[in-house]
Amino acid sequence: MSHPSVRGNIIANFLGNFWAGVVSFLFIPWYIHYLGMESYGLIGFFGVLQGVFALLDLGLSATLNRELASASETSEHNSEKHHLVRTLEVIYWLVALVAGIGIVLLAPWLASNWFRNNELPFDTVRTSIALMGITLVFQAPYAFYLGGLMGLQRQILASLYSSICATLRPLGAIAFLITVKPTLEVFFAWQAGISLASVLGIRTLLRQALGASCESPRFQMNKLYKVWRFAAGMSGISFLNILLLNLDKIILSRILTLTDFGYYSLAATIAALIFRLSGPVFSSGFPRLTQVASQGNVETLSRLYHQLNQVVSVLVFPAVSVLGFFAPELLLAWTRNYEIANNTVPLLRLLLIGNLVNSSQLLPLALQYAFGWTRLALMQSLGAAALLIPTLYVATMTWGAIGAAAVWSGVNLLSCAIGILFMHKRLLPKEIVPWMIRDIAKPLVAAMGMGCLGRLVISGVTSWWWFGMEMAVVALGIYLGTALLAPATRAILCEIWYHRLSPASTRPLQAVVKGADGGNDVPSD
Repeated sequence: MSHPSVRGNIIANFLGNFWAGVVSFLFIPWYIHYLGMESYGLIGFFGVLQGVFALLDLGLSATLNRELASASETSEHNSEKHHLVRTLEVIYWLVALVAGIGIVLLAPWLASNWFRNNELPFDTVRTSIALMGITLVFQAPYAFYLGGLMGLQRQILASLYSSICATLRPLGAIAFLITVKPTLEVFFAWQAGISLASVLGIRTLLRQALGASCESPRFQMNKLYKVWRFAAGMSGISFLNILLLNLDKIILSRILTLTDFGYYSLAATIAALIFRLSGPVFSSGFPRLTQVASQGNVETLSRLYHQLNQVVSVLVFPAVSVLGFFAPELLLAWTRNYEIANNTVPLLRLLLIGNLVNSSQLLPLALQYAFGWTRLALMQSLGAAALLIPTLYVATMTWGAIGAAAVWSGVNLLSCAIGILFMHKRLLPKEIVPWMIRDIAKPLVAAMGMGCLGRLVISGVTSWWWFGMEMAVVALGIYLGTALLAPATRAILCEIWYHRLSPASTRPLQAVVKGADGGNDVPSD
């Protein structure tokens, strides 16, 4: 059976995520302009609640992704897939509804007790938090249906739809802030409306992608019993991973003023753009890794695993290099505000390190999930959480936001190193050294070395237009140099150069270039 091109899926997901990141990124200064930095701190708190809601996923999104990806390799009847989706979505919606009602009911208490030195009107904060709860009821199931489309490998469709929704979300918010009233209530009312429309649309797309069913979809306990072990493991992993990603913001939203929390939220939002680059590779590669793992072909699995890791490195490391070395100028050019830039730069640099580490372990995690092995990731996350909670609190109380960012990145680095060693020992024992050297070290040294060189060449800003052109050249050079050092991406560049791309090819990241990997041909999948 032929398979959709993993490379095509990665490109589609990358473009969709890149566009969504660019759109949301560009409109942040508008939010700050119309609402103020303190109000943006409350928008940052909405991000914290989004993280809390993601804790309630219960592993169902990843479970649906994996089950539909596995079912695509079998002759399982469409009706069974419809029953599976209905069973899991009923649970998902019930959890989201209960949690959303909880936030609405807690809104008065949160408005009066959670934030320090808050100068926003009580009614404004209370109403905004209640609208956040309503928004999240509709927003949370979106990830579930998106996971289903990814499992069916309808990733181009999913990326296109997500790009449209990501464009309408900030555009509508700004339009309402300008034409109606520049208030938080108007901002979050729009978020609730667009979230409802988005989830209804993607639900329809998933139903259509599943195809016709001779039976009406219904809730079936046996479907839940079939997947509960994997779902339970993924639930624990998702809970802890999302907790680790958001624990710093949860603690800081309680300790810092809304203005200072706004700076931290801004830095975290920019640093999280890294996942816009690595996430598409995970989303596209996970279903294919699942299929290859089920076939038991270790050679093909190993090759695909390294290729995907190298693509992540080539996408992420140059971006971290550019953002890290040129953070002051880039933030000032973006916000046109020296105070915001000065308060955000040190936080951004520290958070970039943690997000680089987390991006590098996405494919090792995908490989574990492909084998249905969740225990290691669960234990890894438990250990990291046990270490992070006390150290993060002490660091925040002692050094403030800087301490929190440093501890968060350090704990993630330690956890990643330990987890990846154990993962390779069990699943791919011969691939740990190639992973460290070929997939990580070479691209990282190349990206950081060229970023340092670019920093020495560009010593200041005389004209923003000239600086923009210099940055474009530097960024292009860093990406190109890093890509040439990674065998998988070097092979792709050679194919493009010699016009060898085959539109009908179904080979993931095909790399038939002699010498691309230590002098050997890299065979097709």
